[in-house]
Amino acid sequence: MGLLDQISTGIDDFQRTSFNAQFGGGCPLCKGVNSLDRRKLEGEMHVVCENCGAVFKNLLFRGIQLIKGGEKYLGETMPLNAWRMIRFLPKEDQIIAFYSDKFVNFYATTVGIVREWGSYSFLRYSDILDIQLVKTWSVNLIHLIGFMFFLAVGLLAAVLMLAIFPEGALFFSLPFLGIAAILLMLGRKWVYQVYSPILSKKELKDWRLRKTKSKGVMDFVSVVRAQIEAESEAT
Repeated sequence: MGLLDQISTGIDDFQRTSFNAQFGGGCPLCKGVNSLDRRKLEGEMHVVCENCGAVFKNLLFRGIQLIKGGEKYLGETMPLNAWRMIRFLPKEDQIIAFYSDKFVNFYATTVGIVREWGSYSFLRYSDILDIQLVKTWSVNLIHLIGFMFFLAVGLLAAVLMLAIFPEGALFFSLPFLGIAAILLMLGRKWVYQVYSPILSKKELKDWRLRKTKSKGVMDFVSVVRAQIEAESEAT
């Protein structure tokens, strides 16, 4: 093998490793290492596992669909991060629902809920008491700065007007104080809160699902509630 052939093989190996890394290191179904490759089938590029023969089709913005192999997920269309999570699950477990909340991903499996944000956190259904719709404080920096600004302006207006026109002090400060109150109230938001006795108050904040009017989050919550009820009945 000549030098150019060695260089060519090295580049191909690197590209293959990089491509498989997107799926967590290889096939999500058989857990093969660097077993995925791209092949043209029926005029379209697909992802094929050389170990188990699984075939995945890229549906662009809709996600990646399994069109061959793996009875559990055959025909399922999921984002890349969900297929990557499947690779790390035990073979007897499987994803039954998933939801992405900004940079945080939640996966409901047959055993519990996995939370992904840099690292993985896991709660078994047996450790979850409930998932409820509640209103919590979630003040962002813009709302906080705006609240403090209008509060300060309102108080300053009241102090200045007390010296000039005491009867109108409250009248002039009320609009600013009202805006401050509105900005503060905007920090009260509805979330789905996962309750578990093994979580601290600080940890509970990480187990909240926002975008409560989203069909995706409502479907996810329905699946989780059904699993919690099934677990409760079994025990």
